[in-house]
Amino acid sequence: MPTHPPSNLTLPVMLWGNGQCWGDGLAYKDFLLQTASHGILIIANGWIKEIPGRGKLVRDTTKNMTYFTDAIEWIQRNAGKRGSKYETVDATMLGASGHSCGGLQTIEMRSDKRAKTLASFGYATRESIWARDIVVPVGFFVGSLDTSIAMPRKYHLFFPPSAPLMQFWIWQETGG
Repeated sequence: MPTHPPSNLTLPVMLWGNGQCWGDGLAYKDFLLQTASHGILIIANGWIKEIPGRGKLVRDTTKNMTYFTDAIEWIQRNAGKRGSKYETVDATMLGASGHSCGGLQTIEMRSDKRAKTLASFGYATRESIWARDIVVPVGFFVGSLDTSIAMPRKYHLFFPPSAPLMQFWIWQETGG
């Protein structure tokens, strides 16, 4: 979050789910900082794994979907409030994204009307019946070494024609 964002700036929100469902909010910090540098407020699930002067915290897994829904409710309560740190944040411009297990969490957000777009990195499955439920724009980014490699190039067959779909497949690991 910029310290002093310009008043005419409107920041969208991206929820992030970590690979392996890690509860470390900084596990993907380099990728998330790069993404945030393009004017997006990122909310990563989990806690900060290590706090300077306090050492490492206990590892937690965040398979529970309440992390995403709690994050949405929190940002909706705080975004756009005049004079607050989050004054320039628009909680209606919200997307969900994640890697591996976080990609699964992302797909689970498909029925939440507050999520306007979905992006899954390194998560794909043969169980694609859920694809029929997606009505928001969705992106799949899958590499050759991802454990779900059997499915990704055929996703488009499972989506309704009205669902915007962007799909990338590259012959390498996609690890964030």
